[in-house]
Amino acid sequence: MNRSLLLVVCDFLLLSILALARFDVPKDAVIAQDGQKIVSKEVVERISDGENYDDVVAELEATNETLLENLSSDKDDLIRTKT
Repeated sequence: MNRSLLLVVCDFLLLSILALARFDVPKDAVIAQDGQKIVSKEVVERISDGENYDDVVAELEATNETLLENLSSDKDDLIRTKT
């Protein structure tokens, strides 16, 4: 009984998902042709800002350092309040 009920429920969910899904391609969609790559606008804007890998890595390292400092100060505060 349980397996047949599970099968019916899964079948219903699968059919519901398939009924709601849209498989047609929008008319304004950009489709890549023969080795052409499609890049999102955000990536192009990021590149055009002049940021390169080293700048992004430096920014991430600075953020990581700030977070570690905040973590250690919060840890010290918790230790002081605990004792």
